[in-house]
Amino acid sequence: MVGMGRILGSLLPAALLIGSALCMGAVSLTLSHTSRVRVHKGRNLTLTCMNATHAGVVQYWHTPFGRVQNSSLHASQKDVVAMQRDGSLRIHIASPHHSGLYYCLLLAGGQTTLTPYLLTASSPQDHAVEHRRVVRSMLGGHGEERDVAVVSDGVFAAAVAASVVVTFLVGFSSGALSRTLLDRTGTS
Repeated sequence: MVGMGRILGSLLPAALLIGSALCMGAVSLTLSHTSRVRVHKGRNLTLTCMNATHAGVVQYWHTPFGRVQNSSLHASQKDVVAMQRDGSLRIHIASPHHSGLYYCLLLAGGQTTLTPYLLTASSPQDHAVEHRRVVRSMLGGHGEERDVAVVSDGVFAAAVAASVVVTFLVGFSSGALSRTLLDRTGTS
């Protein structure tokens, strides 16, 4: 599974930026469904950035390696991640290092679309372990294995992002309201 630190580190800056833009009324945002993508190690992969009309301009891609934009190569890692002229993201020779949260921002008129992907790069043998993990617990000195349902990383990351946005909106609103009340009591 993809590390939560990598996902949250990728998602939180965008959530704060989007939350503040929404508060100022500067952006109308559409969040696409998170697509789970699995690619075999050593294969090439292209992720597309799109909205319902397939129109608009890709602003940038955010990857586990950082931001990629303007059809630039991001070669700080051994394997190359590149934004193509059509705005899609090309991963050349996928490896486990490519696993993580990817998202793009597409601007079409006044509408911004965020399209997230949760990518897992693995070998064919890794498909045996899916949405359940074996948890070993020590009960009474005996090792016991049991299956435990686990919330997916994508759902958890989305919940954290939503929590950050809601917290920001509530804090901003309460600050604005208390400021108005303080201004009224100060002028009386």
